[in-house]
Amino acid sequence: MLQNAQTPSPAAREQALRWLVRLQSGEVTAKDRRYFESWVFDQSTHREEFERFSTIWNILDQTEPFMSAEINQAERFWDAHRTTRLPLNRLCLLRWGALPVVISAFVALNALTPWWWEGLFTTEVEYQTVKGEQQSFILEDGSEIMMNTDTKLSIQLSGTERVVAFEQGEALFTVTHDEKRPFEVRAGNGIVHDLGTQFLIHKSQEKVNVFVLEGVVEVGLNDHQKITPIPKPKIVEQGQQVWYTADGRISSVESFDRQTASAWTEGKLIFEAKPLLEVLKEVGRYRSEEIRLLDQSLASIPVSGIFNINDLGSFMQALQDTLPVRATPINSRLVIVERALNLDHPISNKAANRQI
Repeated sequence: MLQNAQTPSPAAREQALRWLVRLQSGEVTAKDRRYFESWVFDQSTHREEFERFSTIWNILDQTEPFMSAEINQAERFWDAHRTTRLPLNRLCLLRWGALPVVISAFVALNALTPWWWEGLFTTEVEYQTVKGEQQSFILEDGSEIMMNTDTKLSIQLSGTERVVAFEQGEALFTVTHDEKRPFEVRAGNGIVHDLGTQFLIHKSQEKVNVFVLEGVVEVGLNDHQKITPIPKPKIVEQGQQVWYTADGRISSVESFDRQTASAWTEGKLIFEAKPLLEVLKEVGRYRSEEIRLLDQSLASIPVSGIFNINDLGSFMQALQDTLPVRATPINSRLVIVERALNLDHPISNKAANRQI
């Protein structure tokens, strides 16, 4: 579980800026460096703030039009305190006394161009659940993400965008709308743009499914596969779904059963005449061991039922009670499913109807 980062104090920010100017002055002593090292490693927020201001310092040449008055003031200060004029480079003011001028420049930049300041910093956090685990967390913007079993994603947040890189698994997104910061999920070769909504994404090896529970999303493909022409993005509304594949296919928009699609958020799995092979793959996402179907002639047997995620051991027993199959644990990492030898067992076309 991710721990909340410490919030930097205004004092830490000012200290970081003072140290940055001091270290850039050219007059720093060995004693100064020892004090700096002690300060920067004292708290994680000290190092984070120092790195932030270092980044800004390194690109100040690009911001000169916003700060011309402050830079001119700094140059006048330099002229008044040095008999020999040296060129300014990235506001490298060599006098410690120039600190107020530099601070005022940073403040002015922040006040005049807040969009630039906010957009400069991007935070990225990775989240992952293991098999059988579910995890929910709330972003700083109020959006919530609920991750299902065996899911991995990362989130990038900045002042101008919110981007989720969805690597594998399944998640429910409840997004707080923000016109200034679009929210998008990049899963495989597709991009899901949120338009203020709640939606599910399920990414398997074969395809990516997008289910909209509330609101509207736009689902489109990127051009990484050099597909010509790129299919037109789909607008998917509440109660609708769409899927796409790595080879550039995207389905038409169609309705779906909300109860079935979101059952995992309530600790359930619901199957309605779903082929046995697909059912075993889905159940296998929640178990540490692999479930392997040996007899492919059983793959299309329809399975229906409601199963408890926390009691999937009973699921295997239900299959054996209702289908002509036998499940045998080989070791802690493998369970094989094969045809039962009992000739009196129900015929292979009969569906498993069992609620646990």
